[in-house]
Amino acid sequence: NAIVHNGKLDSDVALISKPYRRDELARKIRSMLDAKGRTNAAAASADTPVAADDTPPARRKKVLVVEDDALIRMTTVDMVEEVGLQTVEAADGPAALSALKDDPDIDVLLTDLGLPGMSGRELVEQALLHKPSLKVIIASGNTGSQGTGDFPPHVGFLMKPFTLIHLRQVLES
Repeated sequence: NAIVHNGKLDSDVALISKPYRRDELARKIRSMLDAKGRTNAAAASADTPVAADDTPPARRKKVLVVEDDALIRMTTVDMVEEVGLQTVEAADGPAALSALKDDPDIDVLLTDLGLPGMSGRELVEQALLHKPSLKVIIASGNTGSQGTGDFPPHVGFLMKPFTLIHLRQVLES
């Protein structure tokens, strides 16, 4: 609770979930050092003119992460951003549907099944009605009858807990 305020991690805090492997810790530290280096380089070159480039920057995919547990949501957002994708967050189904309606750039819905107010299954159904081209990934530890059955065949699945490698595989498939 000391580092989470209103469901958001303090801007000067980086989070890595336990248990973590040595390579995951090293990657997190490297990404933090790289980010600090980019910030320092940008500040140093702020007065240097840059040549105009007419090529529009490539748009990165945007992932809507829906998870009611704030720490799991923050960790998942961090992992998605480490893969190189943009993120939008929601803690429940209604907030996720609102984000989908407000942000046409969302390409991927990454959701838990157990959400307050609306199940993940209901969220997926309504989200696909709103945006049929949406890529959907279910992240769940539930393997029972409420698990992965009865979803369209193009829906991807991640079994919790998942690693960065698993997340990258399902996002790239």
